[in-house]
Amino acid sequence: MGIHSWTFTPVEGGTRVDTAESWSGEPIEADVEAMQAALDGSLMAWLGHLDTAGKEVSSRTSE
Repeated sequence: MGIHSWTFTPVEGGTRVDTAESWSGEPIEADVEAMQAALDGSLMAWLGHLDTAGKEVSSRTSE
């Protein structure tokens, strides 16, 4: 089972994004290192997409 929590907090000049994750179960316990690497890669990809989208919105609203 996996739980992913994303919290968005307005801050001066933008938005702060905090994430918290929890995975458990047989597949995770069978290969913790590989699953951690997969989770880390997934988070970095999502944060990259979020950053790109935020910059696109920001550039449209500042025109």
